[in-house]
Amino acid sequence: PETSSFCMGVWEQVGPRTFKLNHFAISWADPSTRTGPTTIVEEVTVSPNGQTFTGHFTITDYTETDTPSGNSISFRDSISGTIAGTKVDVNTPASPIF
Repeated sequence: PETSSFCMGVWEQVGPRTFKLNHFAISWADPSTRTGPTTIVEEVTVSPNGQTFTGHFTITDYTETDTPSGNSISFRDSISGTIAGTKVDVNTPASPIF
């Protein structure tokens, strides 16, 4: 995207209808201020009808510092919580989501 922000990740099925997701993200607040890197780890269970999911997440932020010997990444902050969602498709309008 124009902002150069991105998130890439993987998922793996770890149980019946249960999945573990691992994402890596970097974002820019403006062209000169980068936030991240950030990791987002989730474990979610999809409902039997496949329309909703629930689970938990942990988001961990790191700080990257330029040093004479290269970049250094250190822990900055972490939050955890629960998550719930509803399946969307190409025809889902914005109104039930936002």
